Amino acid sequence: MEKQLAMALLPRWPEEYSIHQYLASLPDAEFTGLGSESAARIAAWSLTSGMLPVQCEGIEGIVTCTPRHVVDRELIRQGKEYSGVFTITSHFKGGKRSFKKTGTAFAVNKFHVLTSAHLMFDLKLGPAKSAFLLPDERQGRYWDRGMPCVAVACHANHIKIPEQKGRRAENDFCMLAVADAFNSGVRIFKCHNEPSSFDYKDGLIVGFPKDMPDNSPGKHLISSKGSMCCSEKDDVLSINHMINTEEGNSGSPIIINNLVVGVHSRFLAAKGCNAAAPVNRNGNRIDDFSAALCYMRGQPAEFHQGGRVLESARGVTHPGDVLTLFT
Repeated sequence: MEKQLAMALLPRWPEEYSIHQYLASLPDAEFTGLGSESAARIAAWSLTSGMLPVQCEGIEGIVTCTPRHVVDRELIRQGKEYSGVFTITSHFKGGKRSFKKTGTAFAVNKFHVLTSAHLMFDLKLGPAKSAFLLPDERQGRYWDRGMPCVAVACHANHIKIPEQKGRRAENDFCMLAVADAFNSGVRIFKCHNEPSSFDYKDGLIVGFPKDMPDNSPGKHLISSKGSMCCSEKDDVLSINHMINTEEGNSGSPIIINNLVVGVHSRFLAAKGCNAAAPVNRNGNRIDDFSAALCYMRGQPAEFHQGGRVLESARGVTHPGDVLTLFT
């Protein structure tokens, strides 16, 4: 009854007026001091409590005939290989309406997870207001409440480059801080120190696509295998892969030889393949993003690329939203 009442209180619009049409009618999110010439590399902000959501759609790609599989239950048990992969749900506010996005996130240390920037900063709705993590429901942990996140750090290129913002998979990179440190039941993923160009290799993605399994879609961890390659131009590393994904896979780790090399971003229709943001390349330095989140929480922060705090960026189209910028 409470859920039905809550849904009844949500603002409604005609069925023919789709979510995409509504979002298209909004101006692009703009912030002072965060134009294309800004030196900012990281934009961070704090998160608040949750809100009632309406589904916001995403785009993913099934690109081969290779089947996907439910990850064996033994591998998602506490402390096991994939116990550090979660669903992430982010909440946004647009006008008088509320929205959510869902994807995948994975632990890279005891306090932080990686995911895709587009799950936490929308080009129309601006920065997410809150986010929560949930493990595979077969673990039986946290499904009654979720694990709240308290701060976000995303690559500033996802926000600031007018002609390309939100469309560069190379910087679709984001880290979140959880409210409480992960315990020993969460396995931390090891990430490649500095991926470089290579021809085709076999890769693996694990995540929470919404179309699987039939009996509990989006709640059981799914694995998918396929080929991938890395190419470099002007010191920017691009990852393209032929590993099947669906909505909910954004933010999934891409793994080669037990090392994470990238974070799955999106389907590239023009190329007929999927794309990912590489870890520890293109300014996606895990240590620096962790330092930014430590700063946001009032903890000692040590940047490894000479990073420093810049002046804050304030919302133009979203008054009241403030981003803390770092080089």
